[in-house]
Amino acid sequence: LAPRRRGPLVVYVAAVGPAWKANPERGLYKTEDGGQNWKLVKSVSDKAGFIDVALDPKNPEVVWASSWERLRGPYFLKSGGPGSALWKSTDGGATWTEIKGGGWPETPKGRISFSIFAGNTDIVYAMVEADSIRGQKAAPGAPRQKLANGLYRTKDGGKTWEKTNDANTRPFYYSQVRVHPKNPEKVWFSATPVLVSNDGGKTARTST
Repeated sequence: LAPRRRGPLVVYVAAVGPAWKANPERGLYKTEDGGQNWKLVKSVSDKAGFIDVALDPKNPEVVWASSWERLRGPYFLKSGGPGSALWKSTDGGATWTEIKGGGWPETPKGRISFSIFAGNTDIVYAMVEADSIRGQKAAPGAPRQKLANGLYRTKDGGKTWEKTNDANTRPFYYSQVRVHPKNPEKVWFSATPVLVSNDGGKTARTST
């Protein structure tokens, strides 16, 4: 849920949809009259709903949102697929661009949450559930895979990204990130336990 501060009648809602079945009503919705009427402004598929949405605190026409493809059954949960992505609009939801490249994980993704730094809205943190890159060695003797799952940060509005931490505990359950409103280096992230960092995620400790 993301209300537009300059116009309280404008609200965006991320609808993840039914837990147990596909549904074409999944997507990102917008109202401009305080909820009397709603418009579907972004849809990905009947298996991918939206799990997070936020407005740029300095420009309400800039909207960030994340879609999440998931499939739940009586004995399984499949989190991730081609419908999972991070999206950005600069015209109030009329058109959308998928975040790609520049260090953003290229492997299949699952749940994505994010947090915009109020002091400089080009800075955005994202917790990303992402598959690993197979066949790469991080160092001699290391396992032949590089983890793509974890905490990412952009300082240029999503053009380029830096991975700052590998932690992302149970991302399908309650993966969250929050950046301090005045200190862009202080960030809380993951789920259980909640971690806090004073250097953008490069080092972290359990939050108490």
